Amino acid sequence: MSDALGLGPAALRGLKLAHLRLMAELQTTPQLTLAAARLGLSQPAASRLLAEVERIVGQPVHKRQGRSLTLTEVGMALARRAGRIALELADAVRDMTEAAGGTVGSVCIGSVTGPALNLVLPALTAEQRLHP
Repeated sequence: MSDALGLGPAALRGLKLAHLRLMAELQTTPQLTLAAARLGLSQPAASRLLAEVERIVGQPVHKRQGRSLTLTEVGMALARRAGRIALELADAVRDMTEAAGGTVGSVCIGSVTGPALNLVLPALTAEQRLHP
C-alpha cells in the first residue's frame, strides 16, 4: 500500500531508535544543536542522523531557516509517531521494572461465601495495604 508521495511500507525500513529519538526531539525544538544536546549527541552526529532519515524515507523531513529548522509535513508525521514510540518504550521500561520487582501481577482466588468473607477478604485487604 502506498500514498500519493510514493511512501509504502518499505519507506521506514532501516530507521533506528536513534533516528526516531531525534525526530521526536525535533518536534519540540527547532534547533538541531539543542535537540542533539538533549539526546547526548554532538551536532554533527545529529546532522548525520537527520540526513540518514531523509535518505531512508526518500523525502525531505526538514527545511533550514537560518540557525533553526522546520519539519516538513512528512517530518511532522514521522516526529509525531516517533514521540508515541518513545512513550511506549518508556512504558515498557516501567512495566519491566515493575515485573522484575514483583510489584505487579494478578491473583485468582476461588472460594465459597463464608471463607471468602472471613479469611480471603481480610487477607486481600492486608495485602492491598502493603502493595497498592
